[in-house]
Amino acid sequence: MAVVKKYEHLEEFIHCVDIGIDTNTDLVRWTRPQTNIFRLEMLHAREMAKPEIYLHIEKSNRRTVFIRKEKIVFIIVADDSVQYQLLEAILEVTMKSFFDSYEDLLSGFLTGMTNMFGGFQSLITPLFNKALKENVRWISAHCNVCNANHSVCVKKSFINNAPRYPASIVFKHEGHGLLIYIDGDFKIRGQEVVEITG
Repeated sequence: MAVVKKYEHLEEFIHCVDIGIDTNTDLVRWTRPQTNIFRLEMLHAREMAKPEIYLHIEKSNRRTVFIRKEKIVFIIVADDSVQYQLLEAILEVTMKSFFDSYEDLLSGFLTGMTNMFGGFQSLITPLFNKALKENVRWISAHCNVCNANHSVCVKKSFINNAPRYPASIVFKHEGHGLLIYIDGDFKIRGQEVVEITG
């Protein structure tokens, strides 16, 4: 599909992946070469993070997505052209891989012993493509406002874990939102333009 081709080198769109506990404990930080990431941005996201729910920040042509899982905060920063569902999917595979690799170690983790996670940095870039290939589906939705078809990224876990169908998602683009209703087979069952606020 053309959208996947756009992200053939997904790491070029991702600025940073950060894994940490609190304001003083960095576990892993992968940063794209020649990218400026400000520590205050990471600390702000760590303070705002909520358990088991993805939060989003849009700022200066960047999107930041973050979530707290147990005591650890996972953060990803990317170009604003990367859809939130794809960023969440990347964090899902990153969290799974991190906990699979370090679960036993984390149970006895002591603050200050952060250098033991350094090897995880080399796993991060391959996780981008894993998420893209295995954890998302692309659907095509037509917007009557801009009279265009859009490729919309949807996490498989969003549909597979939906409490009821059709599941609804808002695709925010070009200054307006398109509410899309998706069934369990990733088929669009309805859509409408909606007002956005925030």
